[in-house]
Amino acid sequence: MAYRNTQYAKIAAALESLGGPMTVAELHGGFCGLLCTGGPDAASAWLGQCVSEIDTELSIAEEVRGVFRFMALDTRNALASADLEFTPILPEDDSSLEDRVSELSLWCYGFLSGLGLGGLQLSEDTLSKSTDEDAENPVVEIVKDFVALSRAGLSVVERNNPDDTNFDVAEIVEYLRVSVQIMFEDAHDVRNCERATPVSLSEH
Repeated sequence: MAYRNTQYAKIAAALESLGGPMTVAELHGGFCGLLCTGGPDAASAWLGQCVSEIDTELSIAEEVRGVFRFMALDTRNALASADLEFTPILPEDDSSLEDRVSELSLWCYGFLSGLGLGGLQLSEDTLSKSTDEDAENPVVEIVKDFVALSRAGLSVVERNNPDDTNFDVAEIVEYLRVSVQIMFEDAHDVRNCERATPVSLSEH
């Protein structure tokens, strides 16, 4: 966990040096979503675009790109690992509950945005209704849950009494971790099938 905390701090410092509005969680969520649907090249290109769109000194931009490249490689390796090492990059466990919930919701928002950038399209009708087919398509159920989590926030009562909540952030983070792993592996299998499918040549 100490390693994750260090990585969070480095990415936070990099984003602060850029002066942009994006948070660590939103950036990492966006990268993961695009990685699942668009693949590693598209996800890495998006990170580069996040830097190039902000007017900053060249030396600062290069330093930030280095931090982002490390994050990208580390995330890809974790998702590809047989040991299921992936974990969303979120604030430390000793951060305030409000900060943790806020960043968790932004991570989900970023992930959904990344899925959309990568080409995943689900209609409002599909997301608003539950059908028997959803059980056979975990992606739809995961996206529905992430939409709900992207809107999460604390009530006034929960802000005043953070120890008196009816949810466990650690359990939600574990759900995110497993869900992203499922979507990554599903997308990886699809891409492998596409590469393995022989191309038929038309007769002349």
